[in-house]
Amino acid sequence: MDNNDNDSSSKKNNKFKNSKNNNFKNNNNIDDFNNKLNNKNVNYNKKYFINFIIYFITIYVILIALEKYISQILSFLISIILNTDFSENCIVYGNKIYTIISACTCSLEIALFTGYVLGTPKIDIKYKLLYSLFGIIIINLANIFRIISIITLNNRYNILNYSFIHDTLSFILFPVALILNILWIYILKKKGLIVK
Repeated sequence: MDNNDNDSSSKKNNKFKNSKNNNFKNNNNIDDFNNKLNNKNVNYNKKYFINFIIYFITIYVILIALEKYISQILSFLISIILNTDFSENCIVYGNKIYTIISACTCSLEIALFTGYVLGTPKIDIKYKLLYSLFGIIIINLANIFRIISIITLNNRYNILNYSFIHDTLSFILFPVALILNILWIYILKKKGLIVK
């Protein structure tokens, strides 16, 4: 009987030790899992950043090459909206001539936005292209609104400094692109395409 008690207490101790070892192993497994997850997130972020840089530079170079034509298209569209004359990239409004230069094409904002969207890893290209097209349209509409506002405010309130109006209203493009990027992440999270 004494022997059985020792056997039973030794079995209990072994079970307790095994249980402790299993818990220790489970904790190690959890730590290993967390380390792998952190490494995976770091790799994902690196890939995202590299993709963003590649897409941003590529798109920006293409847009810079097309800025002359984009400014002419903007001049044409704005002249139609304002019901006024234009020539190439110049708009005649009131008694003034406004020139749509390459900086007015919002190439930087479009390149940043599309680089951000197209650079997103593990997302189907059709979603990226659809959202990029949507964002480019929104950014261009905001840009057209900005240019029209600058022209009409400057023409109507001649006392205001043109540079002040231009610089103040030009600020709206970056927040528009930023909001579109935030919306992109929100949509991806809602659809379950990226982890929250």
